[in-house]
Amino acid sequence: MLSGAGSSDLIYLAFRAWLSRTSRVLILDPMYGEYAHLCEQNIECHLDRFVLEESADFAFDQVRFERRLQAGYDFIVLVNPNNPTGSYIRLDGIERILALLSTSKTLWIDEAYIDYVSDSTSLESVAAGARNLVVCKSLSKAYALSGVRAAYLVGHPETIATLRRWSPPWSVSLPAQLAGIEALKADEYYAARHAETETLRTGLAAGLKSIPGIVVISGLANFLLCRLTSMNRRMFLLECRARGLYLRDVSTMGHSMGIDIFRISVKDQNTNRRMLRIIQDVLANSS
Repeated sequence: MLSGAGSSDLIYLAFRAWLSRTSRVLILDPMYGEYAHLCEQNIECHLDRFVLEESADFAFDQVRFERRLQAGYDFIVLVNPNNPTGSYIRLDGIERILALLSTSKTLWIDEAYIDYVSDSTSLESVAAGARNLVVCKSLSKAYALSGVRAAYLVGHPETIATLRRWSPPWSVSLPAQLAGIEALKADEYYAARHAETETLRTGLAAGLKSIPGIVVISGLANFLLCRLTSMNRRMFLLECRARGLYLRDVSTMGHSMGIDIFRISVKDQNTNRRMLRIIQDVLANSS
């Protein structure tokens, strides 16, 4: 295991150490944009995108993905559950992908949101003994510690050793270390918070579905991806912002994102109600 000052710190450390311009990398599209930026703009390796079809609500197509792997890739990146779609690949699906990869290939799985999936199984224990799997875990999302910058990688000891020599021993601050230790000890507290988030997400989704002009795309994280059917996205986001509601413009998170997609985070019940009222008001006054 290797700790770092947030997942971005570890992503940049690992990718620059393991990838070069000749590397062939496969990512999902849409997906957390830092991965594509690093591969294309910094490392300048050969990057391919496995497009999640909007017509299928950005669901992960296991069979089509397995066929795509036959093209041969050195490095495969998955965010599970995916950001911004919230789609989740179950354990048996990941195991099938691993079975198709030799030990000379690497599957990188970003599990920043996995704790929000009620029946999820982290692959940390598998990664600790596998030469072709690395798991990245952030404490920013499920543990609400984004400000302190704390994350860690899990992989085979020899794999992690190639990074440890380039990682400074002081990369994680003392406040971050203390906060992370306390958070990881509070299993019952966070399990209750994650269950609460699931209930709040279900309620928010129901509220959004009741608003004309909104289509909700099912997801299992602490956010929901939505499609507008009656208003320009740019104008919608600006009108919401003018009313104090800042929604996520996901247009930069993949080439496959339509012009009418946005992401909304799950909040407490009162805030969810306020967000719904603002969205309803914006759409009602758009015509």
